[in-house]
Amino acid sequence: MNTKYRNFILSVGLVLLTAAATAMAQSPAPQSTPSDDGSSESTLAASFEFGVRGLKAEGDREKYKSDLNYRAGLRLFDSSLFWEDSRGDKPLDSVLFQFGGFGSDPQGNVRFSGAKTGLFKLDTSVRRVTYYNNLKNHAPPWSQAIPTESTHKFLDTKHEFGDIDLTMFPERQDFRMRFGYSFNTMRGPGTWTIRFPSMSGAIGSPTPNSFNVRGDEYMADSNFSSKANDFRIGVEGKLLGFNMGLNYGHRQFKDQTDYFINSRNIGLDPTNPTTGYTDQFNRAIRTKGNVDWTQYYINRTFAGKLDFSGRIIYSSAISKPNEIDYARGRTTSPANTVIDSYNSNFGGSVKRPQTRADVGFTYRANEWVRISNTFTFDQFNNSGNQQSLEQILGSIRTGNPPVNYTGATLSLFQYRADGLRRLSNLTEGDFQVSNKFSFNIGYRWTTRRVVRTSYNVTNGVIPVGGPGFEEIDNTTNSFILGARIKPTRNWAIFASLERGKNDNVFIRLANNDVFNFKVRSRNSWGQKFFLNLAVIYKDNEAEGLSTPITGTGGVIIFPTTQTFARTKSQYYS
Repeated sequence: MNTKYRNFILSVGLVLLTAAATAMAQSPAPQSTPSDDGSSESTLAASFEFGVRGLKAEGDREKYKSDLNYRAGLRLFDSSLFWEDSRGDKPLDSVLFQFGGFGSDPQGNVRFSGAKTGLFKLDTSVRRVTYYNNLKNHAPPWSQAIPTESTHKFLDTKHEFGDIDLTMFPERQDFRMRFGYSFNTMRGPGTWTIRFPSMSGAIGSPTPNSFNVRGDEYMADSNFSSKANDFRIGVEGKLLGFNMGLNYGHRQFKDQTDYFINSRNIGLDPTNPTTGYTDQFNRAIRTKGNVDWTQYYINRTFAGKLDFSGRIIYSSAISKPNEIDYARGRTTSPANTVIDSYNSNFGGSVKRPQTRADVGFTYRANEWVRISNTFTFDQFNNSGNQQSLEQILGSIRTGNPPVNYTGATLSLFQYRADGLRRLSNLTEGDFQVSNKFSFNIGYRWTTRRVVRTSYNVTNGVIPVGGPGFEEIDNTTNSFILGARIKPTRNWAIFASLERGKNDNVFIRLANNDVFNFKVRSRNSWGQKFFLNLAVIYKDNEAEGLSTPITGTGGVIIFPTTQTFARTKSQYYS
């Protein structure tokens, strides 16, 4: 089908409103109020633009709304209002309003800034985004138009988020305070695809042999709801010659999304419209959590030769997800298997504490030699558990009378923890031989420990051998070399080289052998013409060792395999 979109401006309304907006926007230069001595004390500048949008969309309107989502009606363009008064008898010295996009646009923003010299500075911003998605080209032919005029991945949400930041005594270097608040909300209707039944166990009683049920996928309506709030407080200043600051933040988040089917739904499989169905489905997502973080930094320069800086950040994130399902209907396989009640409850808790610290020193021996050292400590631990309970009750509608069964009950407890501790130290020396040549040389050392433990308890059965546990330690060393050459006043060449080993956070655990080289040339002719050329060469090798896969009775199906990957790349620009 040919689809054509045409947007046109309503002539009469636009001409009138544009004329009025132009008269305001193209006002004279900002007006100042003179004082008794002739100097300017206050300034006022404003710009406002309004308009009207007319709309005509021919073809698939849902496609147009999913791509653009512009509506007909009044529109507020980017506008601003600025006022400044240098006299000290006002609660504010300056005010700035900036706003635009509201009305018939899918997004809008408002910003306000106000300040009182020597006392405070306030910055606020609020943004709104209307998101619409109802494309019918997902997973054809099942996502075609249906009576509800919706597809299986429909979403119509309002996203509102903003920040408020207040700084007390902003001009002072010895003492400042900061306060902040942010919010983020998203809500609206939609649809989603769910599978019923989604039982991971098997139906067994009272049939002689256990068998798994096969379900279908169904479109469910949804009410999407997500909220988050952030609070911040901090203090900065000078103490005993040190610049330092302490900041604290707290974040709360919550997800309360519901999915539901309230009438008979035959599912997405068009080949079996009467075999499987669901009469009712309800899923409630209830996730909540919080994040607390603290940051402290300090720096100072001693005698103009020794620079010291340090930083430590600690954060702790906790999330408690929960999902409750209830459904009833009939499966597609085995045929005539009616599920009178499907219940599941999934709950858990996840925690991630992290600490990161940096300490750095730079010593200027003279104007030609500079030596620096940076030490980094990083440690975090991801740990969490999940508790789930699933149960199916129903009957098999074959035979006379139908055979009832208690179905399957699956109880599962899972726990997993991944931890990393990494120490790194980088030492570098910079040498300025002359105005035309300088070079640097460095050495990086890291040591890392990765720990993993996990276990599953299924229907109360503790795994043989107890929890699994792995621990890996490795160390890397690498050398760094760089140079800067300036053959002429307008031509400079930069080169850098790294050779040694480096590591990754988790994947892969083995070290990588690396050789990286980069050279860049920059030429300039006057202030208007520049020529930049660059070549990057990378040669990385990664070795690994796979974990053997065992089957029933501990029989090894796939033995341990040594892997090797080498990547070479060249970039020219």
